[in-house]
Amino acid sequence: MNNTTFLKSIGYKDIDTNCSIINKIVLELNGIELLKIPRRPIKNGKSGECLDAVDSKMRAHGGQSIYGWDLLQMNGIIEAEAHVVWKSKKGELIDVTPVPAPLSFLKYNYFVPIKSELHLPFPPTKVWAIDESHKKEAKFRSEVNLLHHKIREMLGIDLGGISKLDKNDFFKVVDEAASLLSITDDLVKKRAVSLLLCITKIKSDE
Repeated sequence: MNNTTFLKSIGYKDIDTNCSIINKIVLELNGIELLKIPRRPIKNGKSGECLDAVDSKMRAHGGQSIYGWDLLQMNGIIEAEAHVVWKSKKGELIDVTPVPAPLSFLKYNYFVPIKSELHLPFPPTKVWAIDESHKKEAKFRSEVNLLHHKIREMLGIDLGGISKLDKNDFFKVVDEAASLLSITDDLVKKRAVSLLLCITKIKSDE
């Protein structure tokens, strides 16, 4: 599958910075503005580890960290994920964090800087529907993100917690988190678990 085909398969689109919903999103994120910034990931960095990537870049080249939200539009929704980018000594904002392979060819991203800092654990990824026809998908994605975030919080993953867990104990945490959030949709649970398995190793029953 080539890059263009992959982007079509996930419904990826460039964000229209003049779209009316963008102003609403920036306002709700307590952001300054939506920016299109270059993506130049550091070598040997870990995917998604923005704090480490920016810290490494600052140690090597100076500059400073800028907190905000990374925006991605796909399948009729816009997701905003808490993020940190690097500001060079010349004042240029650059995303230096590696991303998963399917998106690694993208040369830029959309970023909403904020005036304050974000602290660990980062808040859940936020979701907006582009229009009325995509509200159901936005609700589903929002519940997945909330459950994913709650499980990470309970496992202490974002604060250097466990990375390996007994399978039965793991799913007990999943069920407890879902209960706390009043989430009963099994598909939401499955999607949240699939995201977690990328970062959490589950022991075999054998």
